[in-house]
Amino acid sequence: MSMVQSLLERLSTTTAAPNQVPQPKLNGNGGNGVHHHRRRPQFLGGDCLAAMRGYAGARFVLDYGVSIADASHWTGSNPVYVTALLEVITTNDAALLRAVLHGHVSVSLAAERAKKLNRLVEAYEEATPAIKATFREKIGADKLFDELFASTPTSFAGANGNDRIAVSIQEVRS
Repeated sequence: MSMVQSLLERLSTTTAAPNQVPQPKLNGNGGNGVHHHRRRPQFLGGDCLAAMRGYAGARFVLDYGVSIADASHWTGSNPVYVTALLEVITTNDAALLRAVLHGHVSVSLAAERAKKLNRLVEAYEEATPAIKATFREKIGADKLFDELFASTPTSFAGANGNDRIAVSIQEVRS
């Protein structure tokens, strides 16, 4: 048999082993493709456990200088929640933090609100007196006063304002 003939013979055969039994596909939960999810409590004593784990991770980052990845691994959270809770903590808004930890406001919604507030505060602190005066003239002193001092927000709104979550003052203070 020549070398060309043996090569053609090898190319014409299938690569699958004969009589191979197909194996079931595993889904990562130890099952065979049927979705059985582990059930565990999401709230304990009125607190959202995922938010509490994220908060613990954020405290590790702030208090001990641990990386976000390590803090999330050590607390059983994920880096997104740890980063989000860092944003919420940075605002020093105790009512928002309490609402998140009690599960009244989602972590992602609170982080979105906190990022906007942090950017606003940073821009205000960096602005010169001339820029602040121009801003006041453009918006109007009465409107600024009414929106900043006369109103008391009792709900937290998302980016589009449609996903407003009403939280009573009693729920936030508890």
